[in-house]
Amino acid sequence: MMKTLCYLTLGSSLLLSQALVTPVHAADTTADPFNLTAALEPGASHEFVEVRLGRNLIRMAAQLVESSDTQVAEILRGLEQVQVNVIGLNDDNRDPVVQRLDALRAHLDREQWERVVTVRQDNENVCVHLKSQGEDNVEGLVVSVVENGREAILVRITGNIRPTQICEVAEALDLKPLKKLRDKLESH
Repeated sequence: MMKTLCYLTLGSSLLLSQALVTPVHAADTTADPFNLTAALEPGASHEFVEVRLGRNLIRMAAQLVESSDTQVAEILRGLEQVQVNVIGLNDDNRDPVVQRLDALRAHLDREQWERVVTVRQDNENVCVHLKSQGEDNVEGLVVSVVENGREAILVRITGNIRPTQICEVAEALDLKPLKKLRDKLESH
């Protein structure tokens, strides 16, 4: 039941985000270091998915799962934003998108985000940054991935998260990129 509600919530968010996606113009997007679309050439055709769950939608999801899973509801209530971007890479956009991810990683390093995982193996390039709030809580999590040179993935979660809850957040919101990262880390 809980998974069904989470899927419904995420599915609704995906539909909303698809309805809100408009052609991207680089001039509109350069100020936000988390915006991967700034690397895309205006007018060109790109495979792109963006999901942004804000505080209100996350609170609604928490209310939906409250009766079936209070632990997941508690985790969700601590979140402020969840952003997932997936860009299909091709010969035209691969270099600018990878450069944009590298610039984001450098920005996070300068802003005192702790780089906790870096994996460069075969055709995979993964980086995980955490922003801590004291010793017991994570204020933000950013996962950036370039997978097989075919896909760039950016996941950003902000809010009040205990480190032990990160996998539960990924499971509750069905964040496949974060779940794939967890699986890869567990296999190494």
